[in-house]
Amino acid sequence: MAKWMIDPGHGGTDSGAVNSKTTEKRMNLIVALELAAHLKNNGEVVYLTRTDDRTLSLAERCQIANAKEVDYFISIHHNSANGTARGMEVIYGRHTPQAFAQKILDITCKGMNQIKRSAYQKFLSNGNDYYAVLRGTNMHAVITEFCFLDTPADYALVDTDLKLKHEAWYIATALLANVGKQINAGKNTTTNNGNTKLTTPNEGAVAAVNLVKSREGKNVYSQNQNLRFKGGEGYSDCSALMYWAYKTAYGIDIGTYTEPQSLRGKQVGQLNTLDTSIMRPGDLVFYRGHSAVDKSRPYSIGHVEMYIGGNTLMGHGWGVGPTKKDINTYRREDFCMVRRYYEPPINKPKEEPKKEEPKVQPQAPTVPDKPQKKSKYFSDIPANHWSIDIFDQAYDLGLVKGIGDGKVGFTNDKAQTLSMIINLYNLLKK
Repeated sequence: MAKWMIDPGHGGTDSGAVNSKTTEKRMNLIVALELAAHLKNNGEVVYLTRTDDRTLSLAERCQIANAKEVDYFISIHHNSANGTARGMEVIYGRHTPQAFAQKILDITCKGMNQIKRSAYQKFLSNGNDYYAVLRGTNMHAVITEFCFLDTPADYALVDTDLKLKHEAWYIATALLANVGKQINAGKNTTTNNGNTKLTTPNEGAVAAVNLVKSREGKNVYSQNQNLRFKGGEGYSDCSALMYWAYKTAYGIDIGTYTEPQSLRGKQVGQLNTLDTSIMRPGDLVFYRGHSAVDKSRPYSIGHVEMYIGGNTLMGHGWGVGPTKKDINTYRREDFCMVRRYYEPPINKPKEEPKKEEPKVQPQAPTVPDKPQKKSKYFSDIPANHWSIDIFDQAYDLGLVKGIGDGKVGFTNDKAQTLSMIINLYNLLKK
């Protein structure tokens, strides 16, 4: 179990990047709150620098993180540049392994179908981190810049609150992978006296199943926001019924629509392959839809049913429901995936108390003697080379693009390299 500080960048009087539809500070907060919820659901200790729209200085953010003595500091941001830039960046501090930042970049970009720019470091002339929140914190620290708000194609990836929550889900997946965990929305349930309720691992989410079964043929289908969540009072739709059952039975928020539900929890088996031998009561079974709205969602999800055991599904389509169906014949051509949200705890034998190990004083992070400064764009410029800033600035100005594999392909002779830049500059002036 790790301790995390999630920092929604900007806030209050500092809007951050803006476009005609939103502000960065608002987007950062939505992602941060959802990210924190996922980490907590997976047993992590989580703090936030802010949970509402307030002004915080960079120094205050660092002080909050250092005071809590967290293991990781994650600052959530969204970028802005020239109206055409695209892709995600992750900037990591000098105490942070490059592999930690790279995993965030790789998993998030793959899940969100985003372009990968780079995971990189940036330093001041004195060797300290360039960015204040990386420089002022004492733990592993990164800044995520998922997209460019002033580039329409990039902003389209996060132009709704639900898409921002998708971003948070993939960042959470990456962070948990960095500490050896697989994301899972499940929680243990407790009895009235506060003790953990122990069940066998094959029992499944029986309490949620019993709630759904108790409503058989008693609910009217409704997508009215004032009615659809009243599963115990005679109204529901397919996803709201499942939300009501899990929230009531276990206090688990699995999402209020099929789209977030299909991204939470743990996938059971393979996509497009139905295997009832590995399923448990309470698993949710997702089916593809065919409308334009359905096709705009991840996996084109359009409908969800609950597996209640005995090769039987139960869910609420149109009209009065929920109703039972045979899982082997119901919409087999549209079957997509199975997801699990609850793992009953196993009653393990009582372990002998462990002998107390001698305490070892934690050692301060090792600071490199000479920071390794690297180009953000060109892989064949050696670390700490004198030309890094020249070529990076030339790239930002659009003067140098590099060849297809991201290499400059220049000679190490300083005079020749400078001559090449001057000639390029003079050529562009004509």
